[in-house]
Amino acid sequence: MLYMTADQKSENKYLQKCLDFLNGGNLPGNKETVELGDGIRCIGNYYDTLPAAQCKFEAHHKFCDIQCVVSGEEKMGITPAGKGVAGEYNEAKDVYFVETEAEEYVELKAGSVLVLYPEDLHQVKVQLEEGKPVAITKMVFKVPVELLK
Repeated sequence: MLYMTADQKSENKYLQKCLDFLNGGNLPGNKETVELGDGIRCIGNYYDTLPAAQCKFEAHHKFCDIQCVVSGEEKMGITPAGKGVAGEYNEAKDVYFVETEAEEYVELKAGSVLVLYPEDLHQVKVQLEEGKPVAITKMVFKVPVELLK
């Protein structure tokens, strides 16, 4: 896991490509996908945060997630892969869900960027304060793992 802000620069040209697109301002709508080349895509996500008990842990094998909060705030549960009970892997969507508990929470606000690798189980959409949903605009970049090594 790597935490940074949207205004930082990266030495990795593929991560920088995502940051440049994010800061370019022409972002996709909810559930829309924009192909950026090199196997990288950006998916728009617009939702209200939920209580932690309603949020699943997920992970991926082939892609890293770069989760970028554009507006709103949430916290994300993080725990290492291999913990908990893993569900079936959906190869077409490159995702599997895991029943586990967060080892830590990371608070994400507008401008936050979190790079998640296959070893990072992550629980998205979690309310900062239980019972207080917040509207989120977030861009999730899917980047082939080999490009972020």
